[in-house]
Amino acid sequence: MGFKSATTTFFALAVLAASPAAAGDFYYGAGLGYTHAKSGTGSFGTEASNADLSMLGLTLGYRVDRAKVFFAGELDGDVNLGGKFHDDASGNTCTSGANGPYYCSHDSTLRLRGIVGSSLKNGYEIFGSLGVIQVRGKSAVNSFVQDSVRSTGVTVGIGAQRKMSNYGVGRLELIYDKANSSNNPGGYEPKYQAVTLKASWLF
Repeated sequence: MGFKSATTTFFALAVLAASPAAAGDFYYGAGLGYTHAKSGTGSFGTEASNADLSMLGLTLGYRVDRAKVFFAGELDGDVNLGGKFHDDASGNTCTSGANGPYYCSHDSTLRLRGIVGSSLKNGYEIFGSLGVIQVRGKSAVNSFVQDSVRSTGVTVGIGAQRKMSNYGVGRLELIYDKANSSNNPGGYEPKYQAVTLKASWLF
């Protein structure tokens, strides 16, 4: 699945939202997240790296409410606030010498995704998300040489949110990202997987 397919899905959602049966609303927000990421090639093997990252998240979306469910299209991004990848075997960062063509650092993750959810009687809403991602960072191309890497893939998530009186919506979600297609820095194709726990405030 690529960004072209995701864009088509996003616009299909927008057409659905524009139907006379329901009115939609734009929303935006910010959040903080914790990400555990892993990178490597093939099955990751011994030439792999991992990282614990702190994230600043930004969200822009469009929501449509129906009888018992709601739909939304979102552009959701995370920017790395801190954390670097370490080699699985040695524990070293790439500045001390990389053991394989894996991610050395993470700059950002951009998600284009659709959301489907439902309201519960206690005031909470639960939802699931599915879409595509683009991840940017630096990858090792030699023991002490790094190059920019851009990887694309899929994202899936589950979450819960609740309206906080007149102060917006509080959201907590768990997101899984998998990006296995890259721009081949140095002739390699580093893969990226991550699990993110993210808390956001939406308006």
